[in-house]
Amino acid sequence: NSKKIEGKIKIGGAYTIKERIYRTNNYEINYRVNPFSTVGTLPLGGNANNLLNSTFLYDINTNEGSYIKGSYQRTNQFDSEGKTMAGFLSAELIFSEKWKSTFGLRFEEYTIRYTGEDIEGIKFENQLLVDSSDFYPSINLIRTINEDVNLRLSYSKSTARPSFKEASAAQIFDPITERYFLGNPNLKPAIINNFDLRYESYGDGNQIFAISGFYKIFNDPIEIGANDANQPKIFIARNNKEASVIGAEIELRKDIINTAKNKFSINLNASVISSDLTMSETEFTGRVISNPDKEIENSRELQGQSPYLINSGIIYNSFENNVEIGAYYNVQGKTLEVVGIGNLPDVFTLPFHNLNLNVSKSFGKNLDQSLTFKAENLLNSKRESEYDYYNLETSPFSIYNPGQSFSLGYSIKF
Repeated sequence: NSKKIEGKIKIGGAYTIKERIYRTNNYEINYRVNPFSTVGTLPLGGNANNLLNSTFLYDINTNEGSYIKGSYQRTNQFDSEGKTMAGFLSAELIFSEKWKSTFGLRFEEYTIRYTGEDIEGIKFENQLLVDSSDFYPSINLIRTINEDVNLRLSYSKSTARPSFKEASAAQIFDPITERYFLGNPNLKPAIINNFDLRYESYGDGNQIFAISGFYKIFNDPIEIGANDANQPKIFIARNNKEASVIGAEIELRKDIINTAKNKFSINLNASVISSDLTMSETEFTGRVISNPDKEIENSRELQGQSPYLINSGIIYNSFENNVEIGAYYNVQGKTLEVVGIGNLPDVFTLPFHNLNLNVSKSFGKNLDQSLTFKAENLLNSKRESEYDYYNLETSPFSIYNPGQSFSLGYSIKF
């Protein structure tokens, strides 16, 4: 007897337009000193706000004082438009009680047009910087082991496209960090082939235990790197040759105690990841020439890819008192933040151990009111990045201390 295969077919399309109008002017506070003045050094008293104190504002009669100067920056003015036209076809097929699958094929055409001017004075007038079209297939095969357990095997092709800032000719200055970001009008979208194997077991409510392995192949990955070894504060986005990522992930939502009065549960999502990127010939040669005494490999980790991730939480609910208490911890491993060039080393983001506490109490006739207490960064961790000289020596790149924060909130539902 032949068995009937059940299925569903979906077809659709999309058309989206995104626009970016970017304008930045630079303003400076200057102080003019009359060479014949007897005032001497400006008495700020350690307070920069005194620059705009009415006592020290520019006076045309004395020809001295503080004033604000605005500066038009031609490389910080641009218009971008991104368009996406897409069509897709997907099918869900049920072969039996134990086997089912989904197949999909999506076509996307994506463009970015840019109007602006680069640092050399070259003007772009609605110029087509990105023009890509491709098919993106996906296959998902599901084996139902029992009512609560599934095994999934999947493949998909995806893309990572440059942002408007990355695919541009702009030179953007950040006055806080004193760093420049250069747009790259020659950027291409990255193509990613994704392979996943996942085992999942469901419990009552939203409980789940899942473990998965994944492998990704990148073509033309986009990375942020230093533009010039002699200008360490100027960064640019570039395509590299190819990269791969392999890893494993565990997901757990488990109720330790679950009664009519109380519930105590834990959440965990953790990954271990290894990435490998083949350097371009230019990058590899530059590292070899700048470090003649070191043995340099032509591969490294992928920029922005952490070697491990942990997101966890412990939650207690008192149904009698309408109270919820949650403690949450997350961290990611040492991550390549900026790709070095020549003798300028790579920059790595150090782990930031983030521990937060949330306490909420609901009350009112219909529990329509709540008080919430939040405490963030209880470990008082700092966000730090450092130069890493091939694991031999490090020096600070940036340090930011967000401090600890505590807040109390009230809300009501009408």
